[in-house]
Amino acid sequence: MSETKRLTKADVLRAHIDSAIILTAYEDAYVSAHTLVMACEELIRTLSDKKGRPYSSDWRSRVNPKYRPKAHTYINDKYNFFKHAGHVKTTLDEEARRRQDRPA
Repeated sequence: MSETKRLTKADVLRAHIDSAIILTAYEDAYVSAHTLVMACEELIRTLSDKKGRPYSSDWRSRVNPKYRPKAHTYINDKYNFFKHAGHVKTTLDEEARRRQDRPA
């Protein structure tokens, strides 16, 4: 009977970073590399928030709080497009056009 290995968040983070580096080094599967890097950023940010210790490259510390919601949407646009099948948009350009047409 095989033993089940317990993964920690640090293990998952390490695996994602390793995979993203390999994909980037081979200049292959940029969509997958982007998704892995964004998952790492989200995991680091969430763990830092839970521990109450900000990390040095947290984008939120560099953006005026007034603009953070817009920045968050901008930063996560491709990430969400790549990882969610339920999005109505069929291309990233389509989503950008829809946002421009929305009333402020």
